[in-house]
Amino acid sequence: MRLELILTVLLALAVPIGYLAATNHIWEDFFITFRHSRNLAGGQGLVYNPGERVHGFTSPLGVLLPALFDWLTQSESYKPALNCFRAVSIAAFAGAVVLVNLALRRSGCSLLTRCFATLFLVSEVKSVSYTVNGMETGFMLLFVAAALHTIVAGVDRHWLRCGVVWAGLMWTRPDGCIVIAAFAGGALLFAGRPRRPILIGIAKAAAVCTLLYLPWFATAWWYYGSPVPQTILAKIGGYSKNAKPYSFNGFVRDAFDRFFSFYWYKIRLVYEPIYSSATDGWPAWMFFAAKCLSLFAALYWIVPTRDRVGRVASFAFAVLGIYFVIQNTTFPWYLPPAALCGLVAVASGVPTVATGVPTLLRLLPKSSQQLPVVATVVICLAIVISNSTLFSLATRQMQLQQQHIEFDHRQQIGLWLAKQVQPGETIYLECFGYIGYFSGAHIDDFPGLVSPRVSRLRQEKRLSFHTLVPELKPDWIVARPDEYHLLERLEEVRETYRLVFTFDATEKLGDLDGMPGANYLRGDAIFYVLKRLKD
Repeated sequence: MRLELILTVLLALAVPIGYLAATNHIWEDFFITFRHSRNLAGGQGLVYNPGERVHGFTSPLGVLLPALFDWLTQSESYKPALNCFRAVSIAAFAGAVVLVNLALRRSGCSLLTRCFATLFLVSEVKSVSYTVNGMETGFMLLFVAAALHTIVAGVDRHWLRCGVVWAGLMWTRPDGCIVIAAFAGGALLFAGRPRRPILIGIAKAAAVCTLLYLPWFATAWWYYGSPVPQTILAKIGGYSKNAKPYSFNGFVRDAFDRFFSFYWYKIRLVYEPIYSSATDGWPAWMFFAAKCLSLFAALYWIVPTRDRVGRVASFAFAVLGIYFVIQNTTFPWYLPPAALCGLVAVASGVPTVATGVPTLLRLLPKSSQQLPVVATVVICLAIVISNSTLFSLATRQMQLQQQHIEFDHRQQIGLWLAKQVQPGETIYLECFGYIGYFSGAHIDDFPGLVSPRVSRLRQEKRLSFHTLVPELKPDWIVARPDEYHLLERLEEVRETYRLVFTFDATEKLGDLDGMPGANYLRGDAIFYVLKRLKD
């Protein structure tokens, strides 16, 4: 057991470190959150735009830990704080893989099952990518795995530990409550023993979770005037540049109407490439593999087996799929918790299904009765190969993204604007992570993650990206080509703004024909900067 755990830890550390060394990937949203962190460490409060108390981040841990590291390192650069955050995130990811291994061991799963579960998890590219790129994903995976382990151990006997883990989920991201509900439901549904003690344990764990999360909930309510992050309120209306935002009732009604058609599409996204499409050069078999994985993961809990850990994980995956359908837009960093649950269900469920048909086995010749084991190995190896191939292709994609789109392009736009924007002037744009951080300017973003007046105008006046401009009257606009063409249609924009600079990274990206994910890279290759004319 000790050797197995040592090898598991080493592999779970080596893969994200190797991915980080190859890509130096820093996700755009890290800089949105880190600007809050740096302002807090610098004594300006937990805000994005100094002087405006806006809850413009989602993860409490994701903002407080970088703030702590920034305060401790006292560096003018973001890099020391980011590297510290990456280190603890990678350790959290390794902890998640170990806890899955222990949960499977406690459930009586074979060494083969545990090995494949480990290989599945470390080759899941979204989980690894968002662990090292400045997001809170590593911690989310740690607490998801810990929740699964606690369910296997017994909520009734370990309710205190369960409550602490659930609080960790909430401190990592507010939608941790969805994961909590999914695991609590799985614990009751697949109890295998009297449910009353489990229900009491769940109630006690919920009380502990509430007690531990209450300080942040109350502080956020007092500091920002609402416990609900502005990031959540702004996303309710979606990200469409030209579509009308939903009212809350319309949003819920629309989500219900499209549930059946969207559910299978949404869960398939869990195992597809980041921001992928079938027309973007990715091999067609990858989408088929993603569909097979997600279907098994979503339906396995229905199969009447004694595999409690696999069915609980499958049920959690199915519930998270419903959550994705309700969302207007499902961003890729929401998917790794579902990916973990689904891969555990597959790792545990495939051997169970393959060996769980005794009638069929009796009909087979003795020489063929090892076929279930062979079939299990073949299927699991196919999954590992599929995941690893996607991992390799995505790594190359993110190498180009980081170097030529982020460092050589969007970061440079921000630095250029830092020299141009005068005190008191505002910049309006959608992708404001790098550009907002390195410009240091006041940002009004679409759809309003750090700008309540943007989200308010969208709701009150039914405005879109380009029709917001006459209302906001920003001093600067940074727009992609599709956004720029929408702005050109407005006479007021044509009369009051002029194009002052075009940033184009197309030449740096080179020939991308046939490369998987090329359209994703091209989408941020050109930006137009517009300046408002003086009255």
